[in-house]
Amino acid sequence: NPVFQFYRTLKIFLSSDKLKKYVYDFEQKNRVSLKEFVFICHAINAQYSQHNHWPFNADNWIFNVQKFSNLTGFKADTVEAVVNLISFDQSIGKEFAFSTDFKTHNFNFFANKPFFHFDSNKYIPVDGKISQNLIFNNLYYRVKNASTDKIDFMRDFGLAFEWYITNLIKYACDNSQTFKYKYIPEFKFDNSTKHSSDCYISFHDTKINTQIILV
Repeated sequence: NPVFQFYRTLKIFLSSDKLKKYVYDFEQKNRVSLKEFVFICHAINAQYSQHNHWPFNADNWIFNVQKFSNLTGFKADTVEAVVNLISFDQSIGKEFAFSTDFKTHNFNFFANKPFFHFDSNKYIPVDGKISQNLIFNNLYYRVKNASTDKIDFMRDFGLAFEWYITNLIKYACDNSQTFKYKYIPEFKFDNSTKHSSDCYISFHDTKINTQIILV
């Protein structure tokens, strides 16, 4: 779901202090801010979702940089910089068609560049689903590839993702209107030499008088 991916990116890539240096690496490599990249990609997908119904009008699927800029307020040169990162032209497409990746059915090329640049300032999506993944699923690999320390990135991303998930679980427990759940955060045990799982959910089932713990 593109909305969930967008929210996940806001909370992880754009809010976590642990990922700031990797965001910096991404921006240095691509010469565009990560926030602009995410918001522009999300706005493009939102625009296409308005036309995803019958009857289809082919003109609605042509992405025009200047029209999009006028509609959203993003600067045209910034939009073009972002779209150039996620698109390919005929020359690049031909090169891929003769590559080993194409012959072995490795289509990660389209995951990274899901738009075809066919005319000045005009693009068309190759596939709607993979363009939605630009916002989070594919963004992970873009930030990782731009990182100067990929091992540290994977560790820090894992910690940021853990924080995101445990906060969602805590919110769900605290705001449940149906059952009284108790959120239990990670803790140390065995003389503080070991760590528990990231979190637990505790629930007392009064019908069978049993305390249920979900890991």
